[in-house]
Amino acid sequence: MEIEELTDAERRIEEAFPRGATVDLTGADDRTVRARVLRSLLLRAPSEDGEIPALRLRGARVTGALDLHSAVVSCPVSLTDCSFEEPVIFYGAECRGLSLARICAPPA
Repeated sequence: MEIEELTDAERRIEEAFPRGATVDLTGADDRTVRARVLRSLLLRAPSEDGEIPALRLRGARVTGALDLHSAVVSCPVSLTDCSFEEPVIFYGAECRGLSLARICAPPA
């Protein structure tokens, strides 16, 4: 990944993403994840042979704007019980699958 110095939470997400595994940060000491890390994963969608990549994330505190305006997101996205300090923007995006459950985000 091009982003320098991933946090432990971000590293867990990066490692789980190619296999589509869920990362649950609920109750973790550091739940903070930068939106640009999520965006980078979603736009390049790394995968492992025989696996389906997906972003499945629970309980994260996301900093920065998750802006996927007009992006093509070729993998499923599931964000549950996550809080965002800035708007989540999917306007005009093409998504293979999108589930936003119990998220807290300011309006765009």
